[in-house]
Amino acid sequence: LLVALVIMFSGCADGQTSADVANVSQFGMAPGPGGAGGACTNAMISVLQQKPQITIIELLEEMRKILERKGFKQVPQLSTSRPIDMGQPFTFGLLNH
Repeated sequence: LLVALVIMFSGCADGQTSADVANVSQFGMAPGPGGAGGACTNAMISVLQQKPQITIIELLEEMRKILERKGFKQVPQLSTSRPIDMGQPFTFGLLNH
């Protein structure tokens, strides 16, 4: 039996609403088609552009700080299908578990 490791960043806590932004340039992003996007997604991209070598917990904390500074009430969350080392480097590839 092979059990998958699922890691998910969500834009907010269960009792909150995840906001969109009308103009992603407020996150230092070049506007794409329409210029809009998700606040949490843009916070994540902003952090990774500034600090590509970052741990999972640092990424989550920095995303939260950016959103709070910009006046968003949402608090990004991290869920996993099993325990992981939050101090390991963030990657879009496979993680150690």
